[in-house]
Amino acid sequence: LKDKMCKVVLTPHVGEFSKLIEVDKKKILDNVIPYAVDFAREFGVILVVKSAVSVITDGVDVYLNTAGCSGMAKAGSGDVLSGFTAGMLARVDDTLDAVLTSTYIFGKAGEFAQKKYNEYTITASEIINEIPAVINSL
Repeated sequence: LKDKMCKVVLTPHVGEFSKLIEVDKKKILDNVIPYAVDFAREFGVILVVKSAVSVITDGVDVYLNTAGCSGMAKAGSGDVLSGFTAGMLARVDDTLDAVLTSTYIFGKAGEFAQKKYNEYTITASEIINEIPAVINSL
């Protein structure tokens, strides 16, 4: 990451971040903001540590995203967030703004999908399908 030639956005959940920095998951949960800021600053990346409250940082500024729901914590959701973020990066000049926007919209789409279906059965595809409704609601 230190030798990268472009802007980099990483979107690990807490478990993945724990493996990445080789720190116990519980220890990270107790101090997620300092760990996230230190990592983003050291490697010059934008980092989204996904959890019930996701931490988004560029190593200087820190944002907390509370949009989302427990039904999103399943296979495929993170992949969809990454793809949606990539699409937003193609449309928005400021990388951090693109990440903040995509993370919020995707979280709200998860909330919409969970209300429409339920916490246990929503799929990543159903979350994607709610993105237009979220954008229209803004």
